[in-house]
Amino acid sequence: MAYGVLPADGSMLPAELAVWAAGVKGVDFLKGLGGLETSRINQLRVLPTLQTTRGPVIFALGDCAYYPREGSDQPIPPRAQAAHQQASHT
Repeated sequence: MAYGVLPADGSMLPAELAVWAAGVKGVDFLKGLGGLETSRINQLRVLPTLQTTRGPVIFALGDCAYYPREGSDQPIPPRAQAAHQQASHT
């Protein structure tokens, strides 16, 4: 059996671990997960590609992603609209 994430287009994105976060805070176990960089509310810090800053093969989007707005230290808010745009980006 293959493991991964199955998007609506039917393609398979292989993954050993997929995290579903709902709400405005990342789940507690993300803090310190594999040495990944996290925000104060357990979101994984990501690059414009949605790759984590310390793990180029690890992606995060939606509620568990911390991406600062361009030219600002403030992140994109963890809301459904941002998650939808991030999902369209991947």
